[in-house]
Amino acid sequence: MNSVYTNIARKRIEQSQEASQNPSKINVPQSKVTPKSDSQLSNKDVSLRSESKKPEIMNSRNHEDDSPTDIPIKYSTLIRTHFLKKIKIHAAETDLKDYEVIELALTEFFKKH
Repeated sequence: MNSVYTNIARKRIEQSQEASQNPSKINVPQSKVTPKSDSQLSNKDVSLRSESKKPEIMNSRNHEDDSPTDIPIKYSTLIRTHFLKKIKIHAAETDLKDYEVIELALTEFFKKH
Protein backbone atom coordinates (compact mmCIF):
# COMPACT_ATOMS: atom_id res chain seq x y z
CA MET A 1 0.00 0.00 0.00
CA ASN A 2 1.40 3.35 -1.08
CA SER A 3 1.11 6.22 1.30
CA VAL A 4 0.64 9.86 0.37
CA TYR A 5 4.19 10.68 1.46
CA THR A 6 5.64 7.95 -0.74
CA ASN A 7 3.77 9.34 -3.75
CA ILE A 8 5.00 12.86 -2.99
CA ALA A 9 8.57 11.62 -2.73
CA ARG A 10 8.26 9.78 -6.06
CA LYS A 11 6.92 12.92 -7.77
CA ARG A 12 9.82 14.98 -6.39
CA ILE A 13 12.33 12.44 -7.65
CA GLU A 14 10.71 12.44 -11.09
CA GLN A 15 10.72 16.25 -11.19
CA SER A 16 14.38 16.46 -10.23
CA GLN A 17 15.32 13.82 -12.82
CA GLU A 18 13.40 15.68 -15.53
CA ALA A 19 15.07 18.94 -14.56
CA SER A 20 18.54 17.40 -14.70
CA GLN A 21 17.84 15.80 -18.11
CA ASN A 22 16.30 18.91 -19.69
CA PRO A 23 18.02 22.00 -18.29
CA SER A 24 16.75 24.14 -21.17
CA LYS A 25 13.20 24.00 -19.79
CA ILE A 26 14.19 25.80 -16.64
CA ASN A 27 14.61 29.48 -17.35
CA VAL A 28 16.09 31.26 -14.37
CA PRO A 29 16.47 34.99 -15.06
CA GLN A 30 19.93 36.31 -14.29
CA SER A 31 19.86 39.73 -12.73
CA LYS A 32 22.88 41.91 -12.21
CA VAL A 33 23.26 44.00 -9.12
CA THR A 34 24.80 47.32 -9.88
CA PRO A 35 26.08 49.47 -7.05
CA LYS A 36 24.56 52.92 -6.80
CA SER A 37 26.75 55.91 -7.27
CA ASP A 38 26.90 58.49 -4.49
CA SER A 39 24.53 60.77 -6.40
CA GLN A 40 21.89 58.01 -6.56
CA LEU A 41 21.99 57.25 -2.84
CA SER A 42 19.22 58.54 -0.60
CA ASN A 43 19.94 60.38 2.65
CA LYS A 44 19.26 57.19 4.57
CA ASP A 45 21.76 55.22 2.49
CA VAL A 46 24.42 57.88 2.99
CA SER A 47 23.87 57.95 6.75
CA LEU A 48 24.01 54.15 6.93
CA ARG A 49 27.23 54.14 4.96
CA SER A 50 28.82 56.71 7.27
CA GLU A 51 27.63 54.85 10.37
CA SER A 52 29.02 51.58 9.12
CA LYS A 53 32.48 53.11 8.84
CA LYS A 54 32.51 54.29 12.45
CA PRO A 55 32.29 51.42 14.97
CA GLU A 56 30.32 52.37 18.03
CA ILE A 57 31.75 51.44 21.41
CA MET A 58 29.07 50.44 23.87
CA ASN A 59 29.64 51.55 27.45
CA SER A 60 26.95 49.66 29.28
CA ARG A 61 28.70 49.40 32.64
CA ASN A 62 28.82 52.12 35.23
CA HIS A 63 32.53 52.58 36.04
CA GLU A 64 32.17 55.45 38.50
CA ASP A 65 33.27 53.50 41.59
CA ASP A 66 35.83 51.32 39.81
CA SER A 67 39.48 52.05 40.36
CA PRO A 68 41.87 51.48 37.44
CA THR A 69 42.97 48.19 39.02
CA ASP A 70 39.39 47.01 39.70
CA ILE A 71 38.66 45.41 36.34
CA PRO A 72 35.69 43.03 36.20
CA ILE A 73 36.64 39.38 35.73
CA LYS A 74 34.52 36.54 34.43
CA TYR A 75 32.92 34.58 37.26
CA SER A 76 30.25 31.94 37.26
CA THR A 77 28.16 30.33 39.96
CA LEU A 78 25.03 28.27 40.37
CA ILE A 79 21.77 30.14 40.88
CA ARG A 80 18.21 28.98 41.45
CA THR A 81 15.87 29.28 38.49
CA HIS A 82 13.39 31.56 40.25
CA PHE A 83 16.19 34.03 41.03
CA LEU A 84 17.40 33.89 37.45
CA LYS A 85 13.88 34.62 36.15
CA LYS A 86 13.54 37.57 38.53
CA ILE A 87 16.94 38.92 37.49
CA LYS A 88 16.07 38.71 33.80
CA ILE A 89 12.64 40.31 34.31
CA HIS A 90 14.10 43.15 36.37
CA ALA A 91 16.86 43.67 33.80
CA ALA A 92 14.33 43.91 30.98
CA GLU A 93 12.07 46.27 32.92
CA THR A 94 14.89 48.61 33.91
CA ASP A 95 16.75 48.39 30.58
CA LEU A 96 19.85 46.91 32.20
CA LYS A 97 21.91 43.84 31.47
CA ASP A 98 21.53 40.89 33.82
CA TYR A 99 25.08 41.20 35.16
CA GLU A 100 24.37 44.86 35.98
CA VAL A 101 21.35 43.84 38.08
CA ILE A 102 23.50 41.37 40.00
CA GLU A 103 26.26 43.94 40.39
CA LEU A 104 23.81 46.49 41.82
CA ALA A 105 22.31 43.92 44.18
CA LEU A 106 25.75 42.90 45.45
CA THR A 107 26.77 46.52 45.90
CA GLU A 108 23.67 47.22 47.99
CA PHE A 109 24.19 44.03 50.01
CA PHE A 110 27.79 44.87 50.87
CA LYS A 111 26.88 48.47 51.78
CA LYS A 112 24.45 47.16 54.39
CA HIS A 113 26.72 44.40 55.75
